[in-house]
Amino acid sequence: MDELGNLTFLESLYDINRVNFHRSYLKELKKAMDDGANVTGYFAWSILDNFEWLLGYTERFGL
Repeated sequence: MDELGNLTFLESLYDINRVNFHRSYLKELKKAMDDGANVTGYFAWSILDNFEWLLGYTERFGL
């Protein structure tokens, strides 16, 4: 999976690869919880745009 900053705005709205990635990851997380894993949170990189030292806020990474 590539970084979101490499997609156009419209491509990022319909990014099926990223949706499927998070869906499968969360499915496995639920299996682990059902098996007794003590999960208190889930963090996706990156839910928000972040500051890049060379590019500032010009690249968009957030979901």
